[in-house]
Amino acid sequence: MHKFLSGIAAASLAAKAASITVTDTAGRSVEVPANPQRVLLGFYFEDFLAIVGPDAYDRVVAISRDT
Repeated sequence: MHKFLSGIAAASLAAKAASITVTDTAGRSVEVPANPQRVLLGFYFEDFLAIVGPDAYDRVVAISRDT
């Protein structure tokens, strides 16, 4: 999941591509928009903010409460 979140963050920075494919920790390939407008954070929100910056938090629509 952490790699998936990093991929989403990278996708938000890649404005020229229509979409990118990332691989999550379970080995699944997932295609995500290059500029996602809605993001669900499973965990490691600190990493998300460090990669894409605090302004990207406006795009977060859900955060996991599971620890």
